Amino acid sequence: MSLVERRYAASLIELADDKTSYEQFYQDLKLAADTIHRNEELEAFVHDDHIDSRKKKKVVSAIFQGKIRQELVNFLNLLIDKNRIGYLDSIIEQFRLLADQKKNILNITIASAFPVNDLQCQKLKEKYKKKYKASDVRIHLLEDKSLLGGIKVIIGDTVIDGTVKNRLEELKKSLLQ
Repeated sequence: MSLVERRYAASLIELADDKTSYEQFYQDLKLAADTIHRNEELEAFVHDDHIDSRKKKKVVSAIFQGKIRQELVNFLNLLIDKNRIGYLDSIIEQFRLLADQKKNILNITIASAFPVNDLQCQKLKEKYKKKYKASDVRIHLLEDKSLLGGIKVIIGDTVIDGTVKNRLEELKKSLLQ
């Protein structure tokens, strides 16, 4: 993510101002993004550089007025003014991560060669919740057949690689030395 997305997301966090508002802001932002993405004409319209930003803002305001918080309608209009509406999805993603940090929710990615079942997922969730003293854990699952077996856990910049592929690579390195 670029600094631009993080700055806008941080501004939204300040605007939401309390942990109870984060989820509502997130839901409103997702509704706006989903509405824009579902309508090809609207998406093309808001991204068209040849259309005046005042016209775009008028349409966006008319569509979202009363459906999402006014602050977020204003935010969408700001993105249009700055020609950054294309960053909306990334800003939402960054907002979610920052809100989770504020609420002490740990986001982890689990990569595995095979599907992780609910019981395994729950055990991993409990393990990392306890280890990192998190209020909750949000798990994102990835299936990667190239790992051969085992799992790789990614928490921020930390990677815990317990995959067969990694073990084979380590064995190969030690044999070549």
